[in-house]
Amino acid sequence: MAEPEETLPVPGENLPPPPCRSDWLGQSVHSQVFWLALPVLLEQVFIFFVGFYNTYLAGHIEGQQSAATAAICMGAYVSWLANLMFMLSSSGALALVARAKGRNDLEEVNIIAGRAVAIAGMLGLLFAAITIPFAEYFVRLTKLSPEASQIAVRYIRADACGEIFTALTLAGTAVCRGMGQMKVPLAILMAVSLLNVGFSTAMVYGIGPFPAMGVDGIVGGTVIARIGGGLLTLAFLFRGFDGLKLRVRELRLNGPHVARMTRIAIPALIDGLIAWSAHFTFVGVISQLGDTAFAAHYIGVDFEAITYLPATAWGAAAATAIGQSLGAGDRERAMRCGHAAALQCLPVGIIGTLVFGLAGGWVFQVMTSSPQIREVGTSAMGVLACCQIPLVIGIVYIHGLRGAGETRLPLILAIVSTAGLRVPIAWLFGIAWSGGLAGAWLGMLADVTVRGVLGAGLYSWARWTKLKI
Repeated sequence: MAEPEETLPVPGENLPPPPCRSDWLGQSVHSQVFWLALPVLLEQVFIFFVGFYNTYLAGHIEGQQSAATAAICMGAYVSWLANLMFMLSSSGALALVARAKGRNDLEEVNIIAGRAVAIAGMLGLLFAAITIPFAEYFVRLTKLSPEASQIAVRYIRADACGEIFTALTLAGTAVCRGMGQMKVPLAILMAVSLLNVGFSTAMVYGIGPFPAMGVDGIVGGTVIARIGGGLLTLAFLFRGFDGLKLRVRELRLNGPHVARMTRIAIPALIDGLIAWSAHFTFVGVISQLGDTAFAAHYIGVDFEAITYLPATAWGAAAATAIGQSLGAGDRERAMRCGHAAALQCLPVGIIGTLVFGLAGGWVFQVMTSSPQIREVGTSAMGVLACCQIPLVIGIVYIHGLRGAGETRLPLILAIVSTAGLRVPIAWLFGIAWSGGLAGAWLGMLADVTVRGVLGAGLYSWARWTKLKI
């Protein structure tokens, strides 16, 4: 459906926060972006804590610190692949729902929600059907030790069952965010996080009715949490709020809305698959350095969540604000939303740079009891510190482009930076020139720097403001 051509006025530009209604267009741009981002930021805090805690559990399993942490890292990369597949429902749904909400077309919102959930369920089942029999082949692509490989295969197969419900959660929360409703995803992710931490702890150490399962208890708790999140998401959507209500008759895989979501999401999916393939190959390079370097890499990148998760929150806010502004026909406001999000999130990158540069050793002291992992990881943290500011900028602007329905330009970025720079530079400096983990991370630095610079440039080019979806 074509977007309106006229530009609506923005009344009440200086109204004070906090807003209490779903129509954000009467707020100032900075106020809108901030109040949209805040619940997502809290949500990301819970996500960070779960990942942090799972890594902590793996790093303190006696006699298995390196193998367990490396296996958890492998499982996380396969889970990331699942999330990329689920973009077919979530990224298209957010863009279309936001524009429909900007036009106040709630009937179309409900149709899109039904199609998005149906697509998500199909993708979740497809991912599990592929991953369970082929988990061993995924692990063989890396150079993990036999012990770490065995743990990783068990982890991936069990987690694939939970990913079916994660697909439903991501689609449902994308619909909510497109509506400008950020509190519902926060409540869902809060519940998922608490379930994950509680059940993982009980199943690792044998608390209550559970036997002590060691590292297998981590994935057990994760699967239970994923199932709970999917069911809770469906309950919220069927109950309805703000004019949104999931209807059984709309749970279909055909019709023009499915075609529109697919048209938006296919470039995003290809973008994600290129990025995942490059990252997976990058992990393969690091795995050649041994389990110790592999575990140190995962701990460092996992802790990097203190930067990229807030950036994701402001990126999600930018995507929602941009989509609703375009739906209301206000292109100039849409442009300002992305710049406001980047400006508000910039201090996060600065703080991340300082934390990694000055307190890198402390991170590894907390996260693992292995002296070898601590030594390897601490020596490379200076490179990771340099990644933080461009990482934040790239995430926010690329999310903004996707919120507008522009998924082709991020695809080009993935080809140029992630596939073209990250892996070759990591291999050259890390393996060929014996630079170790710090040398391999130079490839990561090159990738995020180019993505940050080009992402900001492509967003400012403003071609996306005239895109019809």
